Amino acid sequence: MFTECVLVVQAKQQLKQISQSRYRNWTDTLEALRERKLQVHHLICWHALCLLLTRHVLAQERKLRLDAIENAQKKVDEQEAIVQTQIRKSTIDRAQRLLFENSATAREFQSSILLSQVIKEREVCGLALAKDMCCCHHFRFLATVRMLMCNAANG
Repeated sequence: MFTECVLVVQAKQQLKQISQSRYRNWTDTLEALRERKLQVHHLICWHALCLLLTRHVLAQERKLRLDAIENAQKKVDEQEAIVQTQIRKSTIDRAQRLLFENSATAREFQSSILLSQVIKEREVCGLALAKDMCCCHHFRFLATVRMLMCNAANG
């Protein structure tokens, strides 16, 4: 009796295994539908995760690219500021020089220097101007030089 029960149980298990092996490949069973839904869910989750990671990586790359562009623009702006400062300084220096050159004292000084050079050349060539004219211009030249030296010393 015991052996018969064991044989019956074994036969049922064999039939169950055969049945399972047959319907395992069927697509319209409840288990197959559950398995397919689970696979689709895993696939959707995996795809969403990949999409999020891709978006994150793209955002980081975009941020790095924008940072690089911004840094390059800052360098260009700094160089442009240096150039503009140099241009502004040279313009101010030129304006100050023109103002100085157009002042009466600077013109008198240049005139006196030119006169003294002409007098030297004439003395070298043997041509001399009248003593009174020479002395008058020479004193004016010396007075101009003294005045300019005092102005330069005062500031």
